[in-house]
Amino acid sequence: MTATSTITAEQIAWSEIDPIAWDKHAAVAGGTLKSAFGDLALWRRRLALGGSKTVFVRLRVADRLIGYCAFGSRLGVNVFRDRLLLAPDAEPLWTDAMQAVVTLAGPGRYLYGSSGAIELPRQNQIAALAGCRVQQVNEYFIQAIDFQRFGEWNDYWMALNGNVRRAVVHADEIANLHATTRTGSRALWYLPGFIRAASTVRERKGALALGLRDLAQVGSACIAFGEAATLLSAEIDGRACVAQFHVHFGSDTHYLVGATRRDGPAVSWWLTMRAVRAAYDHAPKGRLLLGPFDPKLHDDAIGGGLLRWRRSCRVTDFPVARVAFEKIA
Repeated sequence: MTATSTITAEQIAWSEIDPIAWDKHAAVAGGTLKSAFGDLALWRRRLALGGSKTVFVRLRVADRLIGYCAFGSRLGVNVFRDRLLLAPDAEPLWTDAMQAVVTLAGPGRYLYGSSGAIELPRQNQIAALAGCRVQQVNEYFIQAIDFQRFGEWNDYWMALNGNVRRAVVHADEIANLHATTRTGSRALWYLPGFIRAASTVRERKGALALGLRDLAQVGSACIAFGEAATLLSAEIDGRACVAQFHVHFGSDTHYLVGATRRDGPAVSWWLTMRAVRAAYDHAPKGRLLLGPFDPKLHDDAIGGGLLRWRRSCRVTDFPVARVAFEKIA
């Protein structure tokens, strides 16, 4: 156990974690799917098979719990899982909390910053940590529909491009078009075809789309998140032509991947708006996270279509950073 200022950091065993209490805390602390207990269990098992160690840390001020964090450690590199999970009123203590964690973990290399967590860039605070030196910073954005920007659903609807609204209205007139929702284990039976179609989308849309390794995690998400994991598809005469996979965690909904079997922008927008509405109904002041965007890596020739789709959804660009640093002493 070690203490920095008034914050105490202590390593805890996996068996000490209460799944319900952990998920409740992680959700209010701004954690993403990667912080959910079910996903952590899969991550922990995967790293163990590869010879890596997982570390779970509890943070306290006196007798009060203020947060948790987790990281995987191998060959002297500690990679944080998601973010520091601090209670909202403990956010001003972020620097002291991180100091306590790296003091506990000891000298070595660290990597902080998730591809999904919306968190202000932390490189300046990390640079201020005693005995630490920032080595590299990669700044980029998380793109999300932030429902707080809009008053009611109709305000969001009217903020969309007129062509999008007309496409949705047009699709409403297609005979035998309907949406089907499958959640949790019920979605597993439909994943092989969905993954094959999604891999085709990646070929068209490039680096903004998920890779096949990520798509393989979709099945795990169905198991880990149960009813919170949703495969939504648009079907005509019983045949799926467009599908999207989403997961709720806390007040946020995460879009993981989409797939299409046939051309039809009207049907695609029709399904997209149903997915956005489901996220809004889940949490009218929450967000629908669509994924990372790095302007330095963007190639419009291969990723322009997905980027235009996101912007047509009226996303907000949230600045984030991935920070590589070293604790020397």
